[in-house]
Amino acid sequence: MAKFYFATTKSKINNLKLFSLMFRLFFLLQLITFPYWVNSQNPYNVYFGNLHSHTDYSGGVSNPRRAFIYARDTAQLDFLAVTDHLESIYYSSYEWDSTKIMANEATSNGTFVGIAGYEWTSPTYNHCNVYNTPDMVSVLNVNNWNAFVQSVVNKIPAFAQFNHPGLTGTNGWNSLAYMGVLPDSVFALMEINSAIQEIFYTIALDSNWHVSPSNGQDNHDADWGTKDDGRTGIWASQLSRTALFDAIKAGRTFATFDKNASAWLDIGGSPIGSRIPYSSNIQVHVVLNDANAESWNYIQLVGANTQLFCNISNHGAALDTTITINPSVSKWIYLRAKQTDEQYIYSAPFYIVGLPTGVNENTESDKIKLSISPDPLTEFSVITFNTLQPKHVTLKIFDILGRWISTLCDQKLPEGKHKFNIPSAILTQGIYLLEYNDSRVCKTIKIIR
Repeated sequence: MAKFYFATTKSKINNLKLFSLMFRLFFLLQLITFPYWVNSQNPYNVYFGNLHSHTDYSGGVSNPRRAFIYARDTAQLDFLAVTDHLESIYYSSYEWDSTKIMANEATSNGTFVGIAGYEWTSPTYNHCNVYNTPDMVSVLNVNNWNAFVQSVVNKIPAFAQFNHPGLTGTNGWNSLAYMGVLPDSVFALMEINSAIQEIFYTIALDSNWHVSPSNGQDNHDADWGTKDDGRTGIWASQLSRTALFDAIKAGRTFATFDKNASAWLDIGGSPIGSRIPYSSNIQVHVVLNDANAESWNYIQLVGANTQLFCNISNHGAALDTTITINPSVSKWIYLRAKQTDEQYIYSAPFYIVGLPTGVNENTESDKIKLSISPDPLTEFSVITFNTLQPKHVTLKIFDILGRWISTLCDQKLPEGKHKFNIPSAILTQGIYLLEYNDSRVCKTIKIIR
């Protein structure tokens, strides 16, 4: 009996040792396999909300208190910004003060954050939201872009957002001409609420603005967060106003048309919004998820100068991969992905610094010059461009919502200079986008009727 007991005990000890060894190996495997994405996302969590909405203080309905409650309890957002029109609330201190009070009342760190902002609306320059200010900028500079920008700079740590790019009848914030380091530091966001608005995002990045994407519903009805599935995603250390604002100013955002989809990217642990030293062998870590398990039609890394670094087609809802790229002529890179139901997601960019001398010269995209004359359009307007070799070219006109209007060319062209008439008679007054595509180069320019 003693021998049997001893043998049984020894067997149990051996089994425990074996179990302990297997557990250690399993744990070590987890450390080897999974730490990259876990550590790179820490200490950040993703939060979803809406940074552009209105109440009856400026052409909407109800009041900010009701908006915050609805966004929290019905739409189940993590945050909502009420941004009533500046011209509507400027002369009513009660409305601005009450918005701030109601935002504070609605805020419970870790549960929901209410944000008070306002929308500067210019019939000349388009609109901008302003956040994180105790008071308002002057309403009198509505047609003075430089004065408005300076007024926001004067209120740092205030920050601003370019709203609904492509608004008909405006010049798009002086065509997004760069204004210097201080203005750049306060303009943190640009809305992408439709796929065609991506072009303005790239124009801003090409002009050296350091902006990240948002998706705002611009609510004027009692549907704060339920108007559509559009959300601004923010990677923040916690759900608090301070942490959200810090994340926005650091560029850790994405615009999603799907309320459950998220995008995380990092390079060597540095998240989106970071400045990355140039290397010909950059490892981009990409994590995509969708809580509803919707699959992706395509997943792309987009760069400046029409560079496309990857195009992953027909992928499931979850992606966790590392993509090796050489940014070559790209001073910025971001993710664009589309689900099978036509819902998009756009990440904030990485900014590549220290590109090799001269890499921006003589690229094929640079050599293809698109010019329109006269512009704005008349019945005599033509588009002129050159081809460097025989190639099949398409020229298409879209409205600002991305709807096809007309095809000017869809044929193989010889090398040389080409002209095509623009059918201005079929275009009503407004802003349109003309797309050139020859399979190697895709360029889009804005045209005005």
